[in-house]
Amino acid sequence: MVLLMDNAFDIINGVAVIGGKPVEHAEVNEESIFRGVHILLANGWSVSTQFGKGTYCDGGKTTAEVAIFDPAMEFFPLPGWTDDVKGHVTPDEVWSIVANTEKM
Repeated sequence: MVLLMDNAFDIINGVAVIGGKPVEHAEVNEESIFRGVHILLANGWSVSTQFGKGTYCDGGKTTAEVAIFDPAMEFFPLPGWTDDVKGHVTPDEVWSIVANTEKM
């Protein structure tokens, strides 16, 4: 199911939506400052996608900030990242990061 929305990243009726796709297995934070979703994967890893104020993005209009956490909840930046988080990530990039993290 794809939902139509104004922003590429949003929370609709308590459900996080990235690029029109509802996010399953997630903890949603609807606070205006720390708005985002923590996607919990079956392998124990997780991907945090934040699009609230104070994050490296455009407020969720087209991009978000992403971080990967290992099963011990430690940051796990990918090769090429210059920080624990990667900013200005598109929905397609988020879904690619989720797919690759599921394989870890």
